Amino acid sequence: MFKTYTNLFKLILLTGDLLWLNFSLILASYIGYHSFSFLEEREYIFVLLLSNILWLFITESSSLYKLKQSAGFSENFDSLIKTLFFHLLVLFFLLNIFKLYTVPRLVFYYTYSFSLFLGSLWRIIFLKILRSIRKVERAQTKVVILGAGPVGEVLMNFFNSDVTLGYNFLGFFDDNLHAGSDRHKILGTIEDVKDYALANQIDEIYCALPYYAAEKIKDIIRFSEENFIRFKIVPDFKRYVSKKVQVDFYGRIPIISLREEPLEEISNRLIKRIFDIIFSLIVVVIIFPPLFIILWVLIRAGSPGPVLFRQYRWGKKNKRFVTYKFRTMLWERNEVDETGSYRQARKDDPRITRLGRFLRKTNIDEFPQFWNVLIGEMSVVGPRPHPEPLNEISVKEISQYNIRHWIKPGITGYAQVKGLRGETDEPEKMLKRIEHDILYLENWSIWEDISIILQTIACMFRGDKNAY
Repeated sequence: MFKTYTNLFKLILLTGDLLWLNFSLILASYIGYHSFSFLEEREYIFVLLLSNILWLFITESSSLYKLKQSAGFSENFDSLIKTLFFHLLVLFFLLNIFKLYTVPRLVFYYTYSFSLFLGSLWRIIFLKILRSIRKVERAQTKVVILGAGPVGEVLMNFFNSDVTLGYNFLGFFDDNLHAGSDRHKILGTIEDVKDYALANQIDEIYCALPYYAAEKIKDIIRFSEENFIRFKIVPDFKRYVSKKVQVDFYGRIPIISLREEPLEEISNRLIKRIFDIIFSLIVVVIIFPPLFIILWVLIRAGSPGPVLFRQYRWGKKNKRFVTYKFRTMLWERNEVDETGSYRQARKDDPRITRLGRFLRKTNIDEFPQFWNVLIGEMSVVGPRPHPEPLNEISVKEISQYNIRHWIKPGITGYAQVKGLRGETDEPEKMLKRIEHDILYLENWSIWEDISIILQTIACMFRGDKNAY
């Protein structure tokens, strides 16, 4: 029942969200204007319409309406806060930067305060109703598993992980009656499942048997279809991969991808690109001009040489591009050591100027790269692009290194906010950085980008001990 009505549940949740979102904006406006006369203004109706369109657009790419079987209030509350924050950010930007309609800041404050309260209250009510439905469904969905091996045990643990999941796991059927651990409840052999299923009104049979049991599986499939029992096969992907995979269907053919890539969807790429343009425009137009003037004076006064440092990096699909940074080293620096190997910046590196240490610790030296973001060569958030010599070394030493180049590089990234910065003088350090880059690629969301940006800003103020 839960799976059957998932789209209906999503529609109900969305409808409730739009109701409290509009009510919050109208109530906040009444408090700000002390009357309802604003409802007669065309501009205000436009604000309401824009607010609703933005909500639909933003939530389409978020996890707000992904109804997970085991999702609790804390997970839903976290998604709600992120959605409201981004909704406020975009709406405030569009209305004030482009002068579409002047909304007092007090109205914004009240709107999103009311929204957070009403949205949380609505989710508490919705989740209680949803859990009640799941509990009723649980008594109806009786399941058994064929095969008490490792795959079957993982599936059993899932069924038993939450009383509200909607499954009533009754036990295993396996020809090896001593298979698995003592916790397994083996009810009989595979042939015995037929009589047991009929006697106990089983709803679903899950097959976790190895492929060589094909004839037995076919027989149970025929039995299930004749007796209105759903038969589901659990493939064992662990022989190929040890992590989450993605299954798509090309017509009726199942295709297994080795990893999920949210940015393969054009809608997600569009959302990320729009965010990059808006964010980089703010930096390039408002922040960069005065910053450049100040640093031009300080850098030139500190040491001779140009203000900006030009370097080639590898971008998406190893496409070569030019990136700029504020110069942090002496211009006569030497990039190779006595053996001819590339010299990474290291702690207490004599090539780094006094001002350069500050710029590196605060990430201010990276600000010129917002131009690379604006023209589409980089993203605000993504795997940090490495210097070409370091790329060439790492490609040979780390087998999964090029996976990080499936997406655009970023000014900041998940690995950086987790402290994986600085010199990678050992392969293990680079491997750890690559693992975090791949995690970002597989779990991208606009909320993750915002979270990484906020963490980067926090690091700018407190400094990063690994940045040198």
